[in-house]
Amino acid sequence: MIHSKMIKSNKDLVALRINTIRSDLGLSIGVMAEKIGISKSTLNSYIRALAMPPERIVYKISILSGRSIEWIYFGDKRDYIRQLLEFYGYSQFLSDYPTTIDHVLDRSQEYMVYPIEHRYAHDLHIKEVFEQIYYPIFARYVDELINKYVDEIHKYPIYPGDDEYQRSKYSNLVHKVIKQNTAKYGEEGKILLVAETEFKRFVDHYTKNKELVPCDDEPQPFPYRLSTKLRDKKGTIEVIEYLSRFYGEGFDTKNEAADEIIKAFKDLGLELEKIYTKYSDPTY
Repeated sequence: MIHSKMIKSNKDLVALRINTIRSDLGLSIGVMAEKIGISKSTLNSYIRALAMPPERIVYKISILSGRSIEWIYFGDKRDYIRQLLEFYGYSQFLSDYPTTIDHVLDRSQEYMVYPIEHRYAHDLHIKEVFEQIYYPIFARYVDELINKYVDEIHKYPIYPGDDEYQRSKYSNLVHKVIKQNTAKYGEEGKILLVAETEFKRFVDHYTKNKELVPCDDEPQPFPYRLSTKLRDKKGTIEVIEYLSRFYGEGFDTKNEAADEIIKAFKDLGLELEKIYTKYSDPTY
């Protein structure tokens, strides 16, 4: 997900760069302050990271040193990429995959951060390039974390299909929710909470509706089981909610059409019961 907000200069790092410039030029704090038209105490406050210098002062320091305004604010290209990705919450990923910044830099050269007035557009491209590297690794990371739930989910089938299909549906759902919740690499607790929550939802849904799921040793045929479920409003709503999942939707009982839909399903149950009674031969 691309955010519209932009990173801000790190006051401590700006202070470090200004002091590096002073040292490289061989100037005392007093002499440098005089050259850029401010007091020694003011420059000292910038060097000690007590205050962020205004743009006009950064411009003067840039002229004095030959360093770009962008470098004073953000450092070199690698520094900038690191600050940007850390700003978006990927510090742990960069720690575990330290070559990421080099890969992003290689793929982003024509869209780099300079000049600063175009930085927003460059930020978006850098993040898009990063995500091409990040998401395949993140997907594997999530798979490893949720594997214990994936291995068990086939015991609670809520979709027609074999065990592998149940695992696939569960895994895809967890990945989708994690992306919606913007959980990131390294946020193990947040990811496991999603996996556990969705697992419990599967189990709960299965428990409520297991008579609707095909079962080889079920003594009663499906039409009878379905008609039994449709005898009361609670069971009818559970059936509708069960079917809604196949279309990626929910069933809102407060919807103006809800009562009519419920009645239609209950009527269906009555018709199924009549048919079953009529053809209740064991070979039915």
